Amino acid sequence: MRAAEGAPWDMSRSIRCWLMDIEEADEYAVVRPKMRFSAKTAFHVALGAIFIPLAAPLLAWIFVALRLRDDDGVWRKRVLIIAIADTLVVAAFALLMWNNLLALRTQQTRVTPTPIAQPAPAPPRPRIGVRMDPDAPAQPTIRTLSPDGPGAEAHLEVGDQILRVDGAVAGSAASIADTFAATLPGEPRRLQIRRGNETLEIDVVPRTDVSAPPALPVVAMAPRASPRVRGLFDVYEPSDDSWLSSSFTAAKSLALVALTLTLLFVVARRRNAADIAPPATVVLGLAIAMFGSLFGLAFLRSVHLLSAGSSLLVLVAGSTAMLLAASLARRRIGNSETFANPKGTLSTIGIGTLYLMACLIRIAVVLAAILPFTRKAGVGVETVDLPSAASSATGVIPLFIISTAILGPIAEEILFRGVLLPWLRRFMSDTPAVFACAAVFAIGHIFYGLGVLIVLAYGVILGWARIRTGKLYAPIVIHMLINLAMCLIGARR
Repeated sequence: MRAAEGAPWDMSRSIRCWLMDIEEADEYAVVRPKMRFSAKTAFHVALGAIFIPLAAPLLAWIFVALRLRDDDGVWRKRVLIIAIADTLVVAAFALLMWNNLLALRTQQTRVTPTPIAQPAPAPPRPRIGVRMDPDAPAQPTIRTLSPDGPGAEAHLEVGDQILRVDGAVAGSAASIADTFAATLPGEPRRLQIRRGNETLEIDVVPRTDVSAPPALPVVAMAPRASPRVRGLFDVYEPSDDSWLSSSFTAAKSLALVALTLTLLFVVARRRNAADIAPPATVVLGLAIAMFGSLFGLAFLRSVHLLSAGSSLLVLVAGSTAMLLAASLARRRIGNSETFANPKGTLSTIGIGTLYLMACLIRIAVVLAAILPFTRKAGVGVETVDLPSAASSATGVIPLFIISTAILGPIAEEILFRGVLLPWLRRFMSDTPAVFACAAVFAIGHIFYGLGVLIVLAYGVILGWARIRTGKLYAPIVIHMLINLAMCLIGARR
């Protein structure tokens, strides 16, 4: 590249000319060659740059400053949105690191002991010169005696069990020692002991000049047996009633979905698209999946047949029932949709996966930064896992993948992107329809807490894939890939 004669060198102008593959002197010529780097390409590069977190906003702002070629200006606006979003993500990341640093410093302050003056040694406490059995704290039994101690002088023997001290229940070995320590000089204590089948009463006078009783003999510990691997259908008893709170959350989620779809139906009716079947199918499918699974688990628990295998089979049955309901509804509604210039399925899967992973990283960083503040209000990010007793069983992962990464995504995509989204497109343009469908999809997963924002991003990108290809294959595959990745990550924890 050559700069114009006598003109000062402008780095931004030089970079722009290099990207346009022209000479600097011809930058403002009427006929300009095609850019080698468009705003659309810059958007995708900036979107994927989040994998290098600190470089992402810098790169995006460079693209904004270059004012790359864009026929209608849409992609340049999207690059600007990415630049602003990544700036906020980096700010959230800095806040997260600052909070972690403060927590670390607070922990170090708590751990570091403050030097204080050592108190004078306490005077010796009165005692009787016996050592109790540490393995039986509720039934203090004498294991060793000092030869010159008051206990030996009072004819206490190894194996005697102390029942009472001065008529009061003896309690633990520590409480007996405290009772002896509170004895006045020369004051006797009456012990009730059990020796074999006899119950005796013996008076003993604690003293301070007593040598320590012999240490207890060291008993070799038997090697600890390795924990038994739980079988897939080994019955276990859950330790809490979490299924009750899960039922309440499912009912709340379903009620919010029904309310949202009712409002959308009112809008559809005003725009002459009043078909009740699609929204009713969504509510029915979610109800079958949620409450069918919960009632099935409650039944297994009531008949004491709850196991990892039976729990997962119930989840598989719920996903299968939702899949059948959605498939029947889609067949009844038909497939009369039209799409403008549908794109390839494979390219959509690749781009959609990039979009989804890039959005997940950005949202996860922001959520991690605000969680310390939202937890104070009782709001956090929840996960849906198997109980710990079930997750340790062999053979759980394949069944969990079948339910979560295969049947679940297929059923949800047919229900939301195959039934609900086409109905919304009857009275909305594509973009509002995609966001409305994503909102209903997110409300159906409200039990994730703040994680519902991630589900909302899921819904938007999966709806985009449906509109872009005109088929369900792309959103189904993207959904399956992401859920499979989450299953494998959860299995490693």
